[in-house]
Amino acid sequence: MGGHAGKSFFVGFAAGLVRGDGFFKSLEGGGAGVLTGRVAESLAGRMGIDPATASRVAAAATPDIVAFLKERFA
Repeated sequence: MGGHAGKSFFVGFAAGLVRGDGFFKSLEGGGAGVLTGRVAESLAGRMGIDPATASRVAAAATPDIVAFLKERFA
């Protein structure tokens, strides 16, 4: 786990702000970004992909994926 959780949090937080989720919902997205970033980091290391890059991409995509799933299954 070479990446820093703070980077994953910030990427998820910033993605939520850019998406227009608001401050507190973006904080939630940042927390989810940390979790998904760690999972992506672990999987990427086993697949031969740069773990830090995979972590940031997963953290950035998290708010969009969560919003899609909430909309889809609501």
